Amino acid sequence: SSLDLDFVQYYCAIPYPGTRLYDEAVAHGWLTSDDWRRWEHNQSVLDYPHLRGAEVVRARRGALRRHYLSPGRALRILANHVKRPADALATLSRLPGFLRWM
Repeated sequence: SSLDLDFVQYYCAIPYPGTRLYDEAVAHGWLTSDDWRRWEHNQSVLDYPHLRGAEVVRARRGALRRHYLSPGRALRILANHVKRPADALATLSRLPGFLRWM
């Protein structure tokens, strides 16, 4: 992308009840879970005929990793957003959770 952004977010579509996506998912049998704990944007509860939810999650994770684990970008993010030693410690303390999120 020509924007060269420091931060990006990619999320899975969630077919919330009352939406057209939900109605289509129910009508076509695309829903994979009725466990509301899984109905969040980092997971997929939809399996389309030619695109499984697991593939969407893998693609999301891959896009995040390609973006954030690029050495040049990681260094630039640190340079742009870590201005004091306390910022570096805070960033390091959040890193394990961030990597799990990806």
